[in-house]
Amino acid sequence: MKKLTKAQRAFLISIHKGAVERNSAHTIGNTLNKLGLLNYSYGTRQWYVTAAGIEQISKGE
Repeated sequence: MKKLTKAQRAFLISIHKGAVERNSAHTIGNTLNKLGLLNYSYGTRQWYVTAAGIEQISKGE
């Protein structure tokens, strides 16, 4: 998988820790969504980390 930038990694970790970003048009969120690491829930209006995202965090990449 493609190596993440510092900003992408920080955003992924912050969402995993419980930060709430309600903007579905978030640039980094959409990039991570295309990589399969995040998904956006329109019902709750927030981003959440996928299993692949959790695996990426645990690898430390």
